[in-house]
Amino acid sequence: MSNEITIVVDSETISYLEHDTLEPLIAGGSTRRASWVVPAGLPERIVWRLLRALFGDHGKVAAWCRAWRGAWVVDLRLSGGPVVSGFSCRASALRYEESWVLRRLSGDS
Repeated sequence: MSNEITIVVDSETISYLEHDTLEPLIAGGSTRRASWVVPAGLPERIVWRLLRALFGDHGKVAAWCRAWRGAWVVDLRLSGGPVVSGFSCRASALRYEESWVLRRLSGDS
């Protein structure tokens, strides 16, 4: 993902692409996640979700999960989009997620 941070504010919520530097800025505010990038395989996805539920989105376990090899899926349903599969690595899924969410946040559908 790029180093650029995009934040869109409406009257009730802040939408953003997750970035570690945002945590202090949004703490306590009304925010929502725009999407998920998850492993494509069902067993891997179950383990991934369990680990993230137990250990959170930050830290060593989250970093380890992000380094998994294999196919990934971009789940854009939280933003009214589709579930898009066919990504051979997490990096390509993240690039797609970022471009789709940025288009959506800017009003380009």
